[in-house]
Amino acid sequence: MKSFAPYLLVTALVIGSAPVALAQTMSPAVGKPLLAAEQDLNAHRYIDALAQVNRAAAQPNKTPAEILAIDQLRAAIDAGRGDHAAAAQDYATLMATGQLSPGQMTQMAEGMASSQYQAGNYAATIATINRYLRNVPQFHQIMLQSYYQMHECKSLNAMVMMQHPPAKAGLDLVENCYSNAKDMAGVSATIIEQVKYYPTPENWQNLIGQLQAEPVFNQRLALSFFRLRQAVGLSATHHDYIRFAEDAVARGLPNEALSIMQAGTKAGVLGVGAKAASDTHLQQFIAKRQAAWQAALTANLAQAKANKDAASLFSIGFNQVYGGDKAGLALMEDAIRSGGLAHNGQAELDMGIAFALSGQRANALAMWHSVKGSKGAEQLAKLWPLVK
Repeated sequence: MKSFAPYLLVTALVIGSAPVALAQTMSPAVGKPLLAAEQDLNAHRYIDALAQVNRAAAQPNKTPAEILAIDQLRAAIDAGRGDHAAAAQDYATLMATGQLSPGQMTQMAEGMASSQYQAGNYAATIATINRYLRNVPQFHQIMLQSYYQMHECKSLNAMVMMQHPPAKAGLDLVENCYSNAKDMAGVSATIIEQVKYYPTPENWQNLIGQLQAEPVFNQRLALSFFRLRQAVGLSATHHDYIRFAEDAVARGLPNEALSIMQAGTKAGVLGVGAKAASDTHLQQFIAKRQAAWQAALTANLAQAKANKDAASLFSIGFNQVYGGDKAGLALMEDAIRSGGLAHNGQAELDMGIAFALSGQRANALAMWHSVKGSKGAEQLAKLWPLVK
């Protein structure tokens, strides 16, 4: 998390030239110690300055202007010496005098909120900003940081999401808040928002890596993750291309396996170096499997229909789609409707991918939004609509 320096009013903003300007109209018993206090303040002699202010404050029968000058100078001294809790109370006292203009009230509220934040009184900081400073931009960040310091992640998130689009720095703060609270559901939801508004490779990598680490995602969904990584343009290793090409073949998807091998070759990962020969051998093997699959398609399709084998029908349809044949969509839909699939949520996820591959984005979105019952597949289905 990036460091954050809260906005802090400088002394001159608090006291102006009030003690000097009013010295001629004050009684000597008040004016003289205040002038001395101001000199001590400017020299950073805070203990001496405070003693002079207390001397002035002890005088009887003070005018409202004298009281105001005393309170102003006390606030400046407490702020200068770093007693933030005392300074916050000083600003509150000034605001309660009824002698300040609207501009001065805002000025004092800024000083009070800054002092409250630095004193660690985050709830009071939020209350002050909400009451007086909602339209002062620099205090928006202080309010976010106050929620963060209080571990109020939901309130922090709600405030960040009020902006459209939400600021990237704000989303980072929310993610850190949930992470510190060990709220992994909150972390995941926030990373999804980061990808939604800022779909950088770094954010996608963060999101997919975070989800893959969750126990709910088993090996059965590994190929689904790889498909998503490829769709958003993330890099893959030689091991990844080989592993998932072989996985696709094992699932009866030689068309997808060939596509994976071709993508790895295009990326300059396959077909080069010491493993070039084995890569070529695997690609030739997959091509033969694809040709054999195509030659046996009619017979296999008839047998699957006769046996009411929903899994085989779905696999055949999916492979057809990967080969550019949209006729496979109907087979996949029939297999899902039959109720004969062991993992219906994953099938609906794959059905959405098939629609997307076929250029039917509206149908793809509808299918992904309908995925229910399988937490892993359901969470992945929420990510595919974010793929541009």
